[in-house]
This record gives sequence, C-alpha cells and structure tokens, in this order.
Amino acid sequence: MANKAPKVESPKVVGLVANLGQDRALAAIEKALRVLEGHKGLDLVIEDRLARRLGKEKGVPQSKMDVDMLVIAGGDGTILHALHMTNAPVLTINTGAVGFLAELGVEEIDRGIKLVLSGDYLLDERMRLKCTVNGRRQLDATNEVVVHTAAVSKMMTLELSIDGNYVDTIRADGLIVATPTGSTSYALSTGGPILDPRVKAMVLTPIAPFNLHSRPMVIPADSVAQISTTEQHYPGLVVIDGQHEVHFRQRTTVELTRSDLSAYFVRMGEGFYEKLRRKFISHYPCDVLED
Repeated sequence: MANKAPKVESPKVVGLVANLGQDRALAAIEKALRVLEGHKGLDLVIEDRLARRLGKEKGVPQSKMDVDMLVIAGGDGTILHALHMTNAPVLTINTGAVGFLAELGVEEIDRGIKLVLSGDYLLDERMRLKCTVNGRRQLDATNEVVVHTAAVSKMMTLELSIDGNYVDTIRADGLIVATPTGSTSYALSTGGPILDPRVKAMVLTPIAPFNLHSRPMVIPADSVAQISTTEQHYPGLVVIDGQHEVHFRQRTTVELTRSDLSAYFVRMGEGFYEKLRRKFISHYPCDVLED
C-alpha cells in the first residue's frame, strides 16, 4: 500500500538520529535539540543509543519511532540507513563529505528548524525501488541496488530482462540499478547519466563491463528489471543503498521495480540544479578561453 504524501505543516512529534561515530554529527544534533527544546508544544523522540550518548534518560529505537518528522545529522550513508526505518519526512543536516542528500549545513540549523516549525518548507518526494532476491522482499532502496561479484578480480555473468523480455547477457564486475536520487551516487562514478529526480525512471549501469556494447540504460520506473546470475563459481552479493547485503553463491534472481513507498525530504529553497552545481560542478570549474 502506498504511503500518502504527508501534509506540509508544523510537526508536533519530532525524532532525532545521528551518526554516533562522528563528533561533528553529535555536536550538530545537540544544537538541533537545543533549538527544538526552545519551542513549546513539541514532543521530542530521541533514538535510544543517541539518547545515552547525550545523557538523556529516555530513548526509543528508531524502528519504533512514530514521528511527524525525523531530524538526521550525518552523511549520506546515515541518511540512507535512517530511511530504511521510517516513512516520515526527513530534515537532514550534513556533517559528512559531499552530502548531496542533505538540506542544511551545521550553520543553518537554527534558521532551518525555525522555518520547519512555522510550516515554511517544501516536501520533495523521491521514488524508491522495491527489491526481491529469489522472491524474498528486501529493504526498499532510495539510492540504488547493486548486484556485484564478491571475489576480487573475478567477473560475473548476468542475464538482464525488462518486463519479461530478454535484453542482454552482461559480463562485468556487476550491475547498478539506481533511482534518479541514486543517479548522482555510485552509478554516476561508473559512467551513468544524471537523472532529474522528477523523472520517474530507473538507470541500469554496468560496472567495468567486458562487453563493449554494454552501456547504461534508462527504463520506466514501473518496468520490472530482472537480473539473473548464471552458474556462480565465485560468491556474489546484492547491496541495497550501501547498507544492507545479501550474499549468494548459487544461481540468483533479483527483481526491481518502483516501490509503493516514497521517501520525503524537507526542502527550503535550493533546487536540484542549484545543488548539482554547488556540490559537483563548482568543484571542478572550467576556464573559458576568450579570443
């Protein structure tokens, strides 16, 4: 069943999670907590391990949080991990490296939270991927699902079908199936295209393909991509958002299509192309030569 798009309104119950292995993330979430505690009428729910680190008496496992909004401090990996356990809108604070998924810098926490509490924000809906491995439902992916060899310097052979139609047999280190959100992540580094997140599609990108004809493909989001391994002489794995792994040795079939469940990011003005330029393009400016 699809999750209904949440309303843009001031949240009443706010959850907080952070990357516990990063001092910068802990400092950021403490700052966010102080700002939130300064507003009356809010019910704050802190992830249990984080609560212990902050010296708070009561915490709740994230998987059991029932919140209107989740505040996350960390890098993209922390955000993706948190999204596996919530359907609530997420307000993200970047304390990692690139932080393409994040909305706020540490210096913007005070302003950002005040805008959220006044209901002055937008919700950015992002499609997820439904993934099954040999018929068993796995976690939904916000970024990508990777089918990859687990043996160093050993290729795997993958049979690709789309909507029941055989497409190609790919010899490569693996295959990435990414959402538009994930098109700026691992898939981009292997030569895949950047997709505007408003485009409802999947991008399939081979990893170091041996076949010269194997190139990235963009297919409709509601198509079913079926990836089957041939006889496996070496171990392989399916990796979801870089967080969850399924290991295999025998012949394995992975099916991917658009999930009924979306992810929702809190946004406050900067659009996709502005962020793309700031995070990626402006880091590598080109000099324009004049005549």
